[in-house]
Amino acid sequence: MYHPGGFGGGNDDPPLRSPKRRDPSVWKPIFFMVSFLFGWVFCFLVGINLGLGWYAWPFGSLMLASGFIVYVFFLYRDRKISGREN
Repeated sequence: MYHPGGFGGGNDDPPLRSPKRRDPSVWKPIFFMVSFLFGWVFCFLVGINLGLGWYAWPFGSLMLASGFIVYVFFLYRDRKISGREN
């Protein structure tokens, strides 16, 4: 806590204020979730059109999950190649 004339070499300047933290945007996760839902519905409808019947919903889920895994794989691979790996 700041106290004028206290310890610190006689400097009576008030402490520097740290910049306010900026909250991340809420639109990015909302867009991601809505696009995720539309992607699942698209895969589900493709499964229905292929004649899978009740097996269309697992088909949509598997296609969406495999697409996510492929995306993460390429994201990790690009980071490893560019040298930005932790």
